[in-house]
Amino acid sequence: VSEGVCESNGILIKKSEILENAQKTDVIIFDKTGTLTYGKLKISEIKNFSTMKEEKLLQIVGSLESKTTHPIGKAFVDYLEENKIEKLEVKEFENITGYGIIGKINNQKLIIGNSKILKKYNIENKYENDEKELADEGNSIVYVADEENILALIGVNDIIRENVVD
Repeated sequence: VSEGVCESNGILIKKSEILENAQKTDVIIFDKTGTLTYGKLKISEIKNFSTMKEEKLLQIVGSLESKTTHPIGKAFVDYLEENKIEKLEVKEFENITGYGIIGKINNQKLIIGNSKILKKYNIENKYENDEKELADEGNSIVYVADEENILALIGVNDIIRENVVD
Protein backbone atom coordinates (compact mmCIF):
# COMPACT_ATOMS: atom_id res chain seq x y z
CA VAL A 1 0.00 0.00 0.00
CA SER A 2 2.80 2.41 0.92
CA GLU A 3 4.51 1.89 -2.43
CA GLY A 4 1.22 2.68 -4.18
CA VAL A 5 0.75 5.89 -2.18
CA CYS A 6 4.32 6.94 -2.96
CA GLU A 7 3.87 6.21 -6.66
CA SER A 8 0.66 8.24 -6.85
CA ASN A 9 2.65 11.17 -5.37
CA GLY A 10 5.46 10.86 -7.91
CA ILE A 11 7.88 9.04 -5.61
CA LEU A 12 9.56 5.96 -7.02
CA ILE A 13 10.53 3.29 -4.49
CA LYS A 14 12.90 0.68 -5.91
CA LYS A 15 12.85 -1.69 -2.94
CA SER A 16 10.30 -2.09 -0.16
CA GLU A 17 13.14 -2.21 2.40
CA ILE A 18 13.67 1.49 1.73
CA LEU A 19 10.25 2.26 3.23
CA GLU A 20 10.94 -0.01 6.18
CA ASN A 21 14.19 1.85 6.91
CA ALA A 22 12.64 5.31 6.35
CA GLN A 23 11.29 5.33 9.91
CA LYS A 24 14.88 5.59 11.16
CA THR A 25 15.55 8.74 9.14
CA ASP A 26 16.11 11.96 11.10
CA VAL A 27 17.35 14.26 8.32
CA ILE A 28 16.98 14.41 4.55
CA ILE A 29 19.40 16.56 2.57
CA PHE A 30 18.58 17.64 -0.98
CA ASP A 31 21.32 18.89 -3.25
CA LYS A 32 19.78 19.40 -6.65
CA THR A 33 19.26 22.83 -8.12
CA GLY A 34 15.68 23.25 -9.22
CA THR A 35 14.19 20.65 -6.86
CA LEU A 36 13.79 22.80 -3.77
CA THR A 37 14.77 26.02 -5.49
CA TYR A 38 13.78 27.72 -8.70
CA GLY A 39 17.16 27.02 -10.29
CA LYS A 40 17.49 30.70 -11.09
CA LEU A 41 19.71 33.12 -9.18
CA LYS A 42 18.07 36.23 -7.75
CA ILE A 43 19.27 39.29 -5.89
CA SER A 44 18.46 38.54 -2.26
CA GLU A 45 19.98 41.42 -0.30
CA ILE A 46 21.72 44.72 -0.98
CA LYS A 47 23.98 46.56 1.42
CA ASN A 48 24.27 49.97 -0.21
CA PHE A 49 27.14 52.05 1.17
CA SER A 50 26.89 54.74 -1.51
CA THR A 51 24.65 57.78 -1.87
CA MET A 52 23.00 56.21 -4.93
CA LYS A 53 19.44 55.00 -4.78
CA GLU A 54 19.16 51.23 -4.90
CA GLU A 55 17.49 51.21 -8.33
CA LYS A 56 20.28 53.33 -9.84
CA LEU A 57 22.92 51.09 -8.28
CA LEU A 58 21.25 47.98 -9.74
CA GLN A 59 20.89 49.71 -13.12
CA ILE A 60 24.66 50.28 -13.19
CA VAL A 61 25.51 46.76 -12.04
CA GLY A 62 22.97 45.22 -14.43
CA SER A 63 24.33 47.23 -17.35
CA LEU A 64 27.87 46.01 -16.69
CA GLU A 65 26.74 42.45 -15.99
CA SER A 66 24.82 42.38 -19.29
CA LYS A 67 28.22 42.13 -20.98
CA THR A 68 28.96 38.75 -19.34
CA THR A 69 27.57 35.25 -19.61
CA HIS A 70 28.16 34.44 -15.94
CA PRO A 71 25.09 33.02 -14.09
CA ILE A 72 25.43 35.60 -11.32
CA GLY A 73 25.40 38.38 -13.91
CA LYS A 74 22.14 37.02 -15.30
CA ALA A 75 20.44 37.73 -11.95
CA PHE A 76 21.14 41.45 -12.45
CA VAL A 77 20.08 41.44 -16.10
CA ASP A 78 16.86 39.65 -15.13
CA TYR A 79 16.24 42.33 -12.50
CA LEU A 80 16.53 45.07 -15.14
CA GLU A 81 14.19 43.25 -17.50
CA GLU A 82 11.61 42.39 -14.82
CA ASN A 83 11.53 46.02 -13.66
CA LYS A 84 11.70 47.50 -17.19
CA ILE A 85 14.89 49.42 -16.37
CA GLU A 86 16.94 50.62 -19.32
CA LYS A 87 20.55 49.47 -19.61
CA LEU A 88 23.21 52.15 -19.60
CA GLU A 89 26.04 52.39 -22.13
CA VAL A 90 29.17 50.53 -20.99
CA LYS A 91 32.62 51.45 -22.26
CA GLU A 92 36.04 49.85 -21.76
CA PHE A 93 34.49 46.60 -20.51
CA GLU A 94 36.86 43.89 -19.31
CA ASN A 95 36.14 40.44 -17.89
CA ILE A 96 38.79 39.38 -15.38
CA THR A 97 38.41 35.61 -15.04
CA GLY A 98 38.15 34.47 -11.43
CA TYR A 99 37.74 38.00 -10.12
CA GLY A 100 34.91 39.90 -11.81
CA ILE A 101 34.43 42.66 -14.34
CA ILE A 102 35.35 46.31 -14.84
CA GLY A 103 33.98 48.96 -17.13
CA LYS A 104 33.02 52.58 -17.42
CA ILE A 105 29.56 54.08 -17.23
CA ASN A 106 29.30 57.86 -17.67
CA ASN A 107 33.13 58.05 -17.49
CA GLN A 108 33.17 56.42 -14.05
CA LYS A 109 35.23 53.26 -13.72
CA LEU A 110 33.38 50.55 -11.84
CA ILE A 111 34.69 47.30 -10.44
CA ILE A 112 32.32 44.39 -9.79
CA GLY A 113 33.27 40.98 -8.46
CA ASN A 114 34.38 38.92 -5.52
CA SER A 115 36.63 40.01 -2.67
CA LYS A 116 39.75 39.04 -4.66
CA ILE A 117 39.07 41.86 -7.14
CA LEU A 118 39.29 44.37 -4.30
CA LYS A 119 42.81 43.19 -3.47
CA LYS A 120 43.76 43.27 -7.15
CA TYR A 121 42.81 46.97 -7.34
CA ASN A 122 44.04 47.87 -3.83
CA ILE A 123 40.61 48.76 -2.48
CA GLU A 124 40.32 48.53 1.30
CA ASN A 125 37.61 46.11 2.39
CA LYS A 126 35.89 47.51 5.47
CA TYR A 127 32.89 45.23 4.99
CA GLU A 128 34.21 41.72 5.65
CA ASN A 129 31.67 41.24 8.46
CA ASP A 130 28.84 42.15 6.07
CA GLU A 131 30.26 39.69 3.55
CA LYS A 132 30.34 36.95 6.18
CA GLU A 133 26.76 37.71 7.21
CA LEU A 134 25.52 37.43 3.62
CA ALA A 135 27.59 34.31 2.96
CA ASP A 136 26.23 32.65 6.11
CA GLU A 137 22.75 33.17 4.64
CA GLY A 138 23.79 31.17 1.56
CA ASN A 139 24.51 34.08 -0.76
CA SER A 140 27.14 34.44 -3.43
CA ILE A 141 28.77 37.82 -2.81
CA VAL A 142 29.14 40.61 -5.36
CA TYR A 143 31.18 43.67 -4.47
CA VAL A 144 30.54 46.92 -6.33
CA ALA A 145 33.29 49.54 -6.14
CA ASP A 146 34.71 52.58 -7.86
CA GLU A 147 38.47 53.02 -8.01
CA GLU A 148 38.72 53.93 -4.32
CA ASN A 149 35.72 52.74 -2.32
CA ILE A 150 33.25 49.91 -2.00
CA LEU A 151 29.85 51.20 -3.06
CA ALA A 152 27.78 48.13 -2.24
CA LEU A 153 27.76 44.51 -1.30
CA ILE A 154 25.07 42.39 -2.96
CA GLY A 155 23.96 38.89 -2.03
CA VAL A 156 22.75 36.65 -4.84
CA ASN A 157 21.27 33.21 -4.34
CA ASP A 158 18.84 30.65 -5.63
CA ILE A 159 15.50 31.31 -3.96
CA ILE A 160 13.81 28.39 -2.17
CA ARG A 161 10.43 27.47 -3.69
CA GLU A 162 7.42 28.87 -1.85
CA ASN A 163 5.86 25.44 -1.30
CA VAL A 164 8.93 24.00 0.45
CA VAL A 165 8.46 23.28 4.14
CA ASP A 166 11.57 23.34 6.31
